[in-house]
Order: sequence, then C-alpha cells, then structure tokens
Amino acid sequence: MLKRFLVVLTVFSLVLGTYFYSQTKVQAAALTSMSDTMTRLQTSTLSSHDILFTLVGANTVANGDTITIDFDEDGGKFTVANSGWVVGDFDFNDGAERVIFGVVQGTAPQTPDCTGSVGVNDIAVAVETDTGKIKFAPCSSYTASGAAPTVNVEFGSVAAGPGTNRITNPGSSGSTVIAITETTDSGSLAVPIMTSDQVTVSGTVDPSITSTLSSSTCTLTPTPLTTTAISVCSYTNGVDTNATGGYTSTITEDGELRTAAADTITDVSDGNVETTVDDEEYGVASSDAGAQTITDWDGTCDGDAGGEPATAIDGTAQSYADSGGPATETTTLCHAAGIAAVTEAGVYQHVVTHITTGIF
Repeated sequence: MLKRFLVVLTVFSLVLGTYFYSQTKVQAAALTSMSDTMTRLQTSTLSSHDILFTLVGANTVANGDTITIDFDEDGGKFTVANSGWVVGDFDFNDGAERVIFGVVQGTAPQTPDCTGSVGVNDIAVAVETDTGKIKFAPCSSYTASGAAPTVNVEFGSVAAGPGTNRITNPGSSGSTVIAITETTDSGSLAVPIMTSDQVTVSGTVDPSITSTLSSSTCTLTPTPLTTTAISVCSYTNGVDTNATGGYTSTITEDGELRTAAADTITDVSDGNVETTVDDEEYGVASSDAGAQTITDWDGTCDGDAGGEPATAIDGTAQSYADSGGPATETTTLCHAAGIAAVTEAGVYQHVVTHITTGIF
C-alpha cells in the first residue's frame, strides 16, 4: 500500500511540476524584422547604426533583461574600441523613448551599471571594447514594455544626442553578421560592407554672359532742342550672367556731342542738366543704384523741369551698372541735354560704346 502511494505521489508531483513549469517559462524564439541602417558601409570607415528588431509573443523588455548587440570585434569584424563613449551616443526605444542612465566601457566582462537609478525609463549601457559587445540593461524602476515590442537602438550620429560615430566598419568587404541576444529571444542580421560606398557625381556649367542693348539709336526729344526744355532719350542694357564675381558695364564716347563742323554741347559739370537760360550741358544717368561712376537717375527719364541728374561722358570707361554675383538685370541709360540761346545750329551726335565685363 505504501509503495503504491509513493508511486502515485511521484507521478502527481511530476505532472504538477510540469504544469507549473509550462505556465511560467517563456520559450526562447528568434527575433523578427531585424535590420541595421548604417550611415556608411565602406570598409574601415566610421559609421552610425540604426538597429530595429521585434521580440516574439508575450516577451517584453523589463528589468532583469539584458540585450546584447555583438559587433564581433574579437572576430575581426567591427571595431568599437574607440574611447569616450557617452550617453549621447545611444538611443533606446521599445515603444517608449528610454533614458540612457549611464555608460561603462572597458575590456570584457562589462556589466551595465544602474547604481543610483530611480527613473522608470532608465536603461544602462556597457561597452566591451575588446569583444565588440554592447549591452543594454533596464534598471530596477524600469516600466516594462508591452508584449512583442519593436526595439529601436541607435548608435552614433543618428542618436538624438547627437552622438559621435564610434564604430568602425570591418576592413574587408562582404556580408557581415551582427548577432543580437535578448534574455529570451535572439537572432542575427547582416549588413553589406563595401569597398566603396560613395559615388562622386560631377558636372560642368560653362561660364556665360550676355549683354543686350534695346536700341542702337537714341534721339534726344523734344527735338529740335530748345532753351526751355530738357531733351532726353533712353535705352536699356540687359545683362544675364552666371559669373561668380558678377559683372560691370561701362560707357565711353568717341568724342563730344558735336556737329560736322565740330561745334559741341558742353559736358555737364554740376551733376544736373537744367533748363536755366544759357546753360548748355549734356550727360547721362543710370537706373542702377550703387557705387558706379555714372550718377543714379531720379527714377524717370522725362526731361523734368527740375533737371535730370547726369554725368559727363568722356573717353574713359565709366561704370554705370554692376553686380556682386550671378545676375539677370536690366539697366536704363538716360541721356539728357539742354542748350543755350547761343548754341550753334546743326545736327549733333556722337557714338557711345558699352562694354560689359564678367568676373568669373
């Protein structure tokens, strides 16, 4: 009887133990949706890492867990042995943005240190500078994530710090595996390390400049000229250039405004062509406001009785328009003349030459 009781008790204990074990043990499984988006893939080049993976089933990220990302430095792959890791070099999100509480670093073994932590989002980091393993451990007050969270771990410049890239790519190209382990789940992903990950794209833009006068003639009006009005005429010079230093437009003359008999209208000397009796003068103004030699106009070229601003034209190139860089501009030139009662009769004319120079 006693033997039979012991047999029954043993079987019951085994069944009961199996039941409780099956109710409390979370089965290990493979992580899913794993990826690592890097900022550089070239061999022996510093890169940041933006890693994503999803836990399985009812598994969560909680105090007591450790997540290890293995860059396999001791296997000759990535190098994480750079000194100076700081909290700003990391971000951790498991459905909530967590707080990097502290970072310890050194040769293996290294354990994340939560000493003094009280925050519900605090997570500590340990960097093993010889194995290439980087570990994350939620601290004691950590509020657990939801079930099957998608975890986002960021290293380097992609972290919100922003951090500094401290992981150097392997020296050899090819598919390179990064292993990730969590307390219950694990998995591996691969990244394509390349001999060269950048392409230099180039193109050439030829230097360009055009200068276009709106007319090749300019007749002073009213004509004939009188002592009671200022006669004016205007035209434009349109300049279009991609010159990095801009352009300058100048004007010169082949001689005074004159007749075939060499009678001339006197150049303006006081900066203004006026209708004052016996005040014979001639000059030009520019619509391009600035530090040019030729004076700025008054906004119109209408023979205003109050006078037209003007500068004398001579054989020396005088600037009337310019820019400090690439430009599409149109400048108006206003020629103005007034005569005196004794101004000799005749047809007056001269030729002015416009030169536009680009500064490339």
